[in-house]
Amino acid sequence: MQILTSRLPSGYKQYDFSAINVRAFTYKEIIDYNKEYPKDKRDTLSIFLYNLTWLKKMDENISKILIIDIPFILFIQQSISVSKDFTFSISIPCDVKSSHKIYKDIKPSELDFDVLDEKYLTSAVLTLSTNKFRIKIPTVEKFEMICNRYVPLEKITDLSLLRILSCIEEYDKYPNEVEKSIINSTDEDIARLELINNIYFNLLKPMRVYCPYCNEGLNEEDKRGMLIDLDSLISNPFHVILENYKFTISEAISFEVQRHNED
Repeated sequence: MQILTSRLPSGYKQYDFSAINVRAFTYKEIIDYNKEYPKDKRDTLSIFLYNLTWLKKMDENISKILIIDIPFILFIQQSISVSKDFTFSISIPCDVKSSHKIYKDIKPSELDFDVLDEKYLTSAVLTLSTNKFRIKIPTVEKFEMICNRYVPLEKITDLSLLRILSCIEEYDKYPNEVEKSIINSTDEDIARLELINNIYFNLLKPMRVYCPYCNEGLNEEDKRGMLIDLDSLISNPFHVILENYKFTISEAISFEVQRHNED
């Protein structure tokens, strides 16, 4: 399957290729994927980098894609791995009582991505204290280079922090100064950094779901909803496939009638 670069959420018009190729996982690939999948679901950096390795196997141009477009590409790739028509079911633990499961059918028409205005890619400037930094969204290749500087030594292992560092154009010339400015941010500068994260890395508008157990018997206006984002939808595809295709034995297996010759 081809994903046109013109349809990616970044709205970036300077890609020198027109499409990215992705395909559904085979059974063997899902088994291999599952073997090395990061065990800690809270380790979003390891999961992000791990998924990149699989996308790059499908198309070498993934290295040239802006990192803000990767979650969308990954979502499409995993969608076609678990469903023929992009529609699939997920289960999410309730944020009040984790033993409760919220089941949601996801349809393509429900996904509402913000497309960035070109000015966010070409002329955005971040002000931190007395410093001004130009924002330049990195490609996957550049992001991985920055990760290789920090992750092996476990100096920085937070995905959000590394994404912001990689977005600062001045980092190439003054890495230590930029790193210090970002890491030591306080007060209103922290709010600015969080805003940057939301603008560039939360391009899918959250969807609201409701726990049927916590809201049982409540009126519509009294129900307590829960927002889910793209990270909640990108999960281990092996688990999602099992949830979407719950066959009975008779649906999955047929039995031949055994005929015996009579003496």
